[in-house]
Amino acid sequence: MTDLLSGAYVPQFKVIAAGHEPTFFQRKFFELKKLIASAKQIFTVQLFTSWGEDGHSGDEITIIHIGSLIQKLSDAFATWEEEIHSVYFEREVFLETNEVLKGCGNHNFKQIEMVQDLVAEVIQTVNTPEEGRSLDFKHTMVFDFPSGFDDRFEKALNFAKQELLFDEI
Repeated sequence: MTDLLSGAYVPQFKVIAAGHEPTFFQRKFFELKKLIASAKQIFTVQLFTSWGEDGHSGDEITIIHIGSLIQKLSDAFATWEEEIHSVYFEREVFLETNEVLKGCGNHNFKQIEMVQDLVAEVIQTVNTPEEGRSLDFKHTMVFDFPSGFDDRFEKALNFAKQELLFDEI
């Protein structure tokens, strides 16, 4: 993801033909909403269930499975972001609309990266013996569109619509 965002990695480009922009944006919204819903399910239900109830060990097989799901989710956010960075619009008025989408996948990808820090903290704490201590870990993750996204996207889309209307006059 870092290479993509820094411009060091150039993905294979895809052309969005004139008239196909609405379908492209609808598909990208649909995909991101599904990824966000999956992330919420994995991190608010499945992950904690796999670790086991308080005072009980979790199921190793389930924990490994959840780790695999998290890896796939991480890859899916990166793939989503890659496509946003690798499109060419025949009608350039949609470039700004697409620019607003850039970073939405990474915004959620970063939430997953933070889990690594939490796991490291848990392992370090558990491996540091301390008699009679109770362990309680809290971590808040927010999977969503970035702050202000709706307004920026609507503004960019309205600009594109106006430009298209002026081209027809």
